[in-house]
Amino acid sequence: MEPMELEERSGMASSTRETIKTLYGHCLPSGLTEEEMAQTIFEHENPLGCKYISGTVDALGLVSKGITRYYYDNSYWPRDSQRILDIELLEWFENVVSIKQTKPRPTGYEVLSRDDDYPIKKIRRLSLASEATWRAIKRMDAAELGACVNETFDSCYSLIPGYVSDQVRPIIDSIRNDHLGVKLMGAGGFGYMMIVSEKIVEGVLNLKVRKEAS
Repeated sequence: MEPMELEERSGMASSTRETIKTLYGHCLPSGLTEEEMAQTIFEHENPLGCKYISGTVDALGLVSKGITRYYYDNSYWPRDSQRILDIELLEWFENVVSIKQTKPRPTGYEVLSRDDDYPIKKIRRLSLASEATWRAIKRMDAAELGACVNETFDSCYSLIPGYVSDQVRPIIDSIRNDHLGVKLMGAGGFGYMMIVSEKIVEGVLNLKVRKEAS
């Protein structure tokens, strides 16, 4: 996405965005490839010995254009990717996807816990949701995209119970009843929701996808 004003601790890569400002200020350098920038950002944000690792999707996503699908295979860094830069499709995506704040994640809220469960069956469910999401985007099918977003939300919740907090659950349920799909962004718990809808949604931030010529 193109830059926008976002609240901190809300699932929108706050720490990675701060790392980018530290390294590059408010303008990405023109002499580096997207992958070179992302690798530099990731290494600065995750020095050796750090307790928590910020995902490479944050670094890659913040410097990339279009809509990208990353393939991971036993590594923090993706082994492959696919990208969509078609203007008609990107503009369709901007029209059906928006984000809306619930509230910033309170200090002390722990998304991960001892109750988290990662069996292959549940991981496979999330992987299949990813594949279906990519197909829905390529077909510009808003209803299918909404269903995939709901499935992704449910898959994440089955893996990580802390992905949705008790305070946010009623908000998610209300949006899900009125629109095509909704899921929390980032680590979850609180923060921004991604909403898929062909109707007007009150109080949302509209997205602008970074285009080839940006």
